[in-house]
Amino acid sequence: MLARNTFVALVLTSLIGSITIPAQAATGQAPHRQLLLAAGYGASTRPKVISFHADWCPACEQLQPAINKAKSRFADEMDFISVNIDDEKNRDLVRLYKVRGVPAVVFINERGKVVDSFMGYDTKALKRGLQELVHENKAIAATATTTQ
Repeated sequence: MLARNTFVALVLTSLIGSITIPAQAATGQAPHRQLLLAAGYGASTRPKVISFHADWCPACEQLQPAINKAKSRFADEMDFISVNIDDEKNRDLVRLYKVRGVPAVVFINERGKVVDSFMGYDTKALKRGLQELVHENKAIAATATTTQ
């Protein structure tokens, strides 16, 4: 029994030694920034609206005009990223945000915190999420101003 426990301890030690630190931990970046960069979307620190969609999704097509309208209104304040869930390069993003259906929209402040999200065709939820993101933006800017 002692030999078996020693063997298990050695195996675990070797496995732990082979675990690598995720890139975002090594660089100090938020996980979504690393994943967005890896998927080719850039890694700016601006707030983000990430819309997950699929080509076969009619509700995604219905929501797109509302997203386009928001994008034209808030283009100077935040990044809008459109992520096709069927594209292999986006698998990690789909997992990170636990996307279970489409359309899905995630609102992320400049610190990398998800401030709101929704799934389905819901223009009211889109408006609410944008308002929350703008509110978070102002709160972060105010905090940065008072600490300087």
